[in-house]
Amino acid sequence: MAFCILPAIPEKCTAVYTDTPAVFPLIASVNEHRRYTPALSDFVPTENFSSYSAIESGNRLDPKDSVVLISASSSGSLANDIHNALGYPKGQIWHMLFNGPAASEHQVICDLGFDAEKNPEGVQRTSPDYRGGSCAYCAAGSFPIPLKGDQFELPGPQLDAIQLARPDEPTGLRRMIASYAGKGVFGVGMGARQSGFARQYNVNALSLAAVDSFVTTFDYILLRSLPFACEHVIYLDKPSRPLADEAVKVMVEGGAKPPRLLSRDQLGEIPLGVQTPVVVIAAVVESGRSLLDLSRDLRSICTRGPLIYVIGLSKTNGSPRREDLDINLAMADRPIRHEVVTCERVLLPSSSEGHAWHRERELLARMRGIGAVPDDLLDFTDKRLALLRNERTILYDDLFWTNGNGPPLKVQPGFVFADRAKTGSYLQADVFFTVSSVLQKLRAAGVGGSGSRGIRANWFQQTLLSPENFGRFNDGAIQASLLRAGSPRELNYSGDEDLSREAARIIGRIVRSASETRGEAAAEFLIAIATRSLLLRPQDLSTVLQGVPDLPRLSFLRAACDVFAQGK
Repeated sequence: MAFCILPAIPEKCTAVYTDTPAVFPLIASVNEHRRYTPALSDFVPTENFSSYSAIESGNRLDPKDSVVLISASSSGSLANDIHNALGYPKGQIWHMLFNGPAASEHQVICDLGFDAEKNPEGVQRTSPDYRGGSCAYCAAGSFPIPLKGDQFELPGPQLDAIQLARPDEPTGLRRMIASYAGKGVFGVGMGARQSGFARQYNVNALSLAAVDSFVTTFDYILLRSLPFACEHVIYLDKPSRPLADEAVKVMVEGGAKPPRLLSRDQLGEIPLGVQTPVVVIAAVVESGRSLLDLSRDLRSICTRGPLIYVIGLSKTNGSPRREDLDINLAMADRPIRHEVVTCERVLLPSSSEGHAWHRERELLARMRGIGAVPDDLLDFTDKRLALLRNERTILYDDLFWTNGNGPPLKVQPGFVFADRAKTGSYLQADVFFTVSSVLQKLRAAGVGGSGSRGIRANWFQQTLLSPENFGRFNDGAIQASLLRAGSPRELNYSGDEDLSREAARIIGRIVRSASETRGEAAAEFLIAIATRSLLLRPQDLSTVLQGVPDLPRLSFLRAACDVFAQGK
């Protein structure tokens, strides 16, 4: 191989640039050949340019009396990049081994490709081409992983910052939130996942059933979908009872015989093998597990009768498994599938434990436990702690802290994801649900291919919420919602010097302006820092905390940051 390389190297060679140290032994053999050739006795110096790293760093390769040796290739893309990005002459770039359809476009020392006459023992099946735009994996929804260095090592997670924009709004979100804003439909529950109490993303079914616009739409769906022959109406749970009563009312007013109204526990009262339609009413559905359990029970009872499921509001996280709920409910071994009708849909994260308010609860409990709560804040923190510890608590307009005793944080007209005419009626929970829905759309999109705009979280990629979001959305209620709705990994700026510095600059300005409108979310930023929901590099964190004004609540939270965020 070294003998074959000799013609590619200039007589007075100043440098041989290689893409990997694995080529060094070959260059040593080249030097042995030149050593015993009087006209080529000069030693050839060798330098490793670490493959594609040279392109990323923009390192210049001196073309004077030099040559580039690429160990192996199937596409010639590295040679093209060296020529196009670094301006290195293509006539001085050689491939030692090449196997691919583009061999004729490059200078190749050993072409491994099959040729009936010249290389009958060559490789007949060439390597696939994975260049962008022609890659089958990218077309199938995969995403590229950059390999680092001359050993093509896998990197750690690649950080990417995303700034929210209007196209990120889920379809129909603005209309739906505006329809129910200020009516206590959306709230944040303190219950644990399996406690049976208020979920994190809680929809108050009774409040929903009291909204005229919802009842109008629900009645329309009932008139369209309720069969005249229905003899049984089942309500999924207690909150679904008012909507089941509405269904019975609509049927009676339409001239039908009053159906029997049954709870889930009364399924045994339905005759086995009933042939008349059975209607199931569910006010609010999240995971859909309860509804699926009910459907399985009904399939063994209603072996010959159709089932009609009417859902008031469906909370979906956009995952394929959750999207299959309607398909599973409608499945039937009859000529026509069962019917599933949903009045409203909203894209939201799955309710979980350990969310932002649970982290706040833990913070206050720990500060109380070590005696770090000032006397003048004991009453405030104890009431707040009691509220967060009660699993029946549902927060509507007291989700966020204020910096003092001022009014609750309110969203101002002009919120890009809200109906401007209705913004004044938005409760804090309405704003939080709006922001959560936007983020969840991006998370669901991030599961897709590399071409889609989304939030990704895997070993190779981590999308962060750009600090610029806190500058662009300068309402305290929106900033607080971003802090509470964003996951800790989406607010972890500690791994990137530039992002951490920029986040510290924006947060520092907000905290220092705590007595002004633009700084009304200062306490929320300090809570996020103290609970480690938001992470900065230590030097940037110190800069932020040095600017905390001397206000009781902020001083208390500054102390919490010192104890738990900085570990002092």
